[in-house]
Amino acid sequence: MWPQWYALYQQQMRACRFRKKLEAEMVENSAGLSAALQIDGADRPVAAHPIADIQRLSFQLDAEQITQARAELRQRRRLWRNPDRRLVYSAAVALEQDLAQEAGITGRVMGLTRPSSLIELTAKLHYLIVTQDPALKLKATPWPELRRMLKDLILMDLRGC
Repeated sequence: MWPQWYALYQQQMRACRFRKKLEAEMVENSAGLSAALQIDGADRPVAAHPIADIQRLSFQLDAEQITQARAELRQRRRLWRNPDRRLVYSAAVALEQDLAQEAGITGRVMGLTRPSSLIELTAKLHYLIVTQDPALKLKATPWPELRRMLKDLILMDLRGC
């Protein structure tokens, strides 16, 4: 059961990294769906996301700046809605969600199944740690101890104990 779950988990992680990469590219190419407005007296430009932000700041802007900001925001939204990119991104999100669901079901089944060997017990502990502390950063008890136990179990298996 563990090899099936682990394969799904690895595929899900790859799909997640791919989706994040696409997301970052889309945001970069569309500059985050915001227009930069230079307001008199401000040290740096102010980002306006929806057109309502531009309206809210309109008393501090002249007509030319408002027109330019609206045009810039519309252009960035067109880039964001580019069908090719959206289709690839939507497919990546759907794949990641499907894999997460499959891995979750497989993991829950594995968690409910009684282990019949040290290897199966190790697999269950690995599943628990990966799903509850994916970044392996939880410092509170029992997480460091559980990670050490998993390492000990793996070493025991390698030594044939």
